[in-house]
Amino acid sequence: MISVLGCKATATPDVPPIRYRSAGLTTGRSATTLFHQTTKGCDSTGAPLVMVSHVEVLARWRADRRPKTQRSVTSSPPSVIMTANIDSTWAQRYFENLHRSISTPDITEKLFEVRRIWVSAIEDGRKIIFAGNGGSAAIASHCSVDLTRAAGMRAVNFNEADLITCFANDYGYAEWLAKAVESYGDPGDALVLISSSGRSPNILRAADIGKALRLTVITLSGFDADNPLRSAGQTNLWVDSHSYNVVEMTHHVWLLAVIDMQIALTRQAEPSGPE
Repeated sequence: MISVLGCKATATPDVPPIRYRSAGLTTGRSATTLFHQTTKGCDSTGAPLVMVSHVEVLARWRADRRPKTQRSVTSSPPSVIMTANIDSTWAQRYFENLHRSISTPDITEKLFEVRRIWVSAIEDGRKIIFAGNGGSAAIASHCSVDLTRAAGMRAVNFNEADLITCFANDYGYAEWLAKAVESYGDPGDALVLISSSGRSPNILRAADIGKALRLTVITLSGFDADNPLRSAGQTNLWVDSHSYNVVEMTHHVWLLAVIDMQIALTRQAEPSGPE
């Protein structure tokens, strides 16, 4: 691995510098130096901005050797330096947009409904299952652990690597989550399915099998208003945004709000000690 560190191109011990001898390049110039000069791989403070392999550097060098008439703009790797003009109000607009996504007019009632479903499942001796892909899987992990530890509600997720790789290998990725729900779900469980697009095949199949097994399905989605997941559950929460980060952060905040709601109500219900 070759890295650009603090305006000084260095090579890690396991990969020696690549040197080129060709027209247009100084004899003996190393690949790290070439990449550093062409990408300006450090900021004004000298902090590292990029880490690349020698293969990537070599591909860039070969592209630069071609005559300009043969070069494709799209073939060049993206610059590591931000070129867009962002003024001082960017962060303000960003957080205002995020606030609008989180604070939709009907969200409070929907969050109360989510809590009601969770409480009903726990009171019946059942559990709460969280599932998602990528960032949504991370949300599922966080919420299931927090709900169990802090709110006293039994919750699980399916993020174990052995489970995912076994079921995906045997049944296909589109079916692995449905098979996990079929294997571990019980009638009366609450199944929380999270997908930014609302179109992930494995999430949609899990919703189908969850309903067939009489689990109560809760969905969180975003992007298009007519995404299929938005109508797949008993309760469906939707974010009016096409930005992955905005959708995922909104989902995360909504679910943690329900958890915090449950924690607050549990504390209120606890008998106070002697005065």
